[in-house]
Amino acid sequence: MNKEEWLASLKPGDPCFVETHYQGLRVGKVKKITPKGFIAVETVGVLYTFTRDGTARSGKFYRDYLHPQTPELIDSYNRTRCISFLSNFKYDSLDTKTLMDLRSKIKAVLNALEPKGKP
Repeated sequence: MNKEEWLASLKPGDPCFVETHYQGLRVGKVKKITPKGFIAVETVGVLYTFTRDGTARSGKFYRDYLHPQTPELIDSYNRTRCISFLSNFKYDSLDTKTLMDLRSKIKAVLNALEPKGKP
């Protein structure tokens, strides 16, 4: 199904992604579709209104975009969230033992990912 077909098939309650210039992908849910074809989508506390082509004006120069929740976009969204969480986590709030345990678990995962028989 291409994007035009997906947009035409949307109904209230359908999951989607909203891509914003400032915040990247956000999980959304279709709230309603107006008789003129506008698509109202709610993300965390924000209501967006998209045109039939899946775009919305965002300020003077930018547009927001409506996307289906494809496996590729779900993976991208989850990856970005994990990287952000790990980058912004306040590790200094952990005690030394917990930090050492965390370090050894991360090392074990990295070692498992290394190709066997490196030169």
